[in-house]
Amino acid sequence: MFGVKIELLSLDGSRSVEIEAVVDTGATFTKVSRAVADDLGLVPQTRHRFRLGDNDVVTRDVGPLLIRFGGETVTILVAVGADGEIPVLGATALESLGLWVDPAGHALIPRDAYELGMAST
Repeated sequence: MFGVKIELLSLDGSRSVEIEAVVDTGATFTKVSRAVADDLGLVPQTRHRFRLGDNDVVTRDVGPLLIRFGGETVTILVAVGADGEIPVLGATALESLGLWVDPAGHALIPRDAYELGMAST
């Protein structure tokens, strides 16, 4: 795992914050602290259960924010952690941004998206 700087924005783009997040392909969602979520006006849409690395289970608020990285800005779902928890850039954000993780080079590499590509019948 390694860290990258990401910019998160409110849905209307009027507020933003740049944070250092750990790239974690094993994490489903990106995670930010309650303080960051509140600063950006994140409105939780649901709550999800998360199984942690030590096998504990926690329940977290989840809602949408914008993320900007490498010239791309997309809407992602973000889990809200407690203040003091390490921010995480998760798999769904990486896929939405079209990024592949190079763990040896500690880099995020742009890649094409994939689809099944079946013809209709």
